[in-house]
Amino acid sequence: MTFDPNRDLGNGKHTLQLAIETTGRGGSVAVFSREQLLQSFPLDSQRRSAATLAPAIANILDQLRTNGQTIEFVSVACGPGSFTGLRIGITTAKTLSFALGLPLVAVDSLAAIAASSFYCAENARSVVVAIDAYRGQVFRGHFDRSDLLPPIDDIPESWSPQPDLVSVQAALVFQNELAEQPESHRFAGDSKIFQTRPSQWIETGCDAIGVGLIGARAAKRGLFVDPLKLVPRYLKVSAAEENASRI
Repeated sequence: MTFDPNRDLGNGKHTLQLAIETTGRGGSVAVFSREQLLQSFPLDSQRRSAATLAPAIANILDQLRTNGQTIEFVSVACGPGSFTGLRIGITTAKTLSFALGLPLVAVDSLAAIAASSFYCAENARSVVVAIDAYRGQVFRGHFDRSDLLPPIDDIPESWSPQPDLVSVQAALVFQNELAEQPESHRFAGDSKIFQTRPSQWIETGCDAIGVGLIGARAAKRGLFVDPLKLVPRYLKVSAAEENASRI
């Protein structure tokens, strides 16, 4: 098969999706039929994603073949997040897209965490997501359920799997803002960032679920990306690049 970014999957009743998330230490994968979660697999956080991701995906594909099913598109968290983790996840997704001729969806990493939070906490309407960006910074974003996860058959034209809501912020500034957040707000991401507000933090467990929920909507809209052009969305330079610029 060859890659066709215009392949119409929107009307598929049982469109199967493989969702990949490796922005954190461990990572996770999930399988969806449209927006229905079929399986999810958190990867071993004590081992690097490269050592656990490929075997997990191979196992999933083998199970699907046994049932006479095949993946119809792939979605992946494209950043921001861990430099190494992003490269592993994106390279794997691009390889699958090329090797199997599958369309590819790129999903913002913080948006995926937010979507996973809404999946885990059905009463949450709004969530502030933050993950460690290191060097005294955080990646942060504020998401509303209705905007991020609209009904799959009524998605606004302006909707995107990479909403323009994520930025890099000084950790101290974020902590000051966090102290002023109302009790009604929920938080997700790195638990250590929200240790002063633990009762409002949502444990997501498997952020590939969020990738899949957003990926299903992107596929419905035909918002696929060209694997040749997909690169990690770092939002900031690496420590090595930062140090090199000072020389």
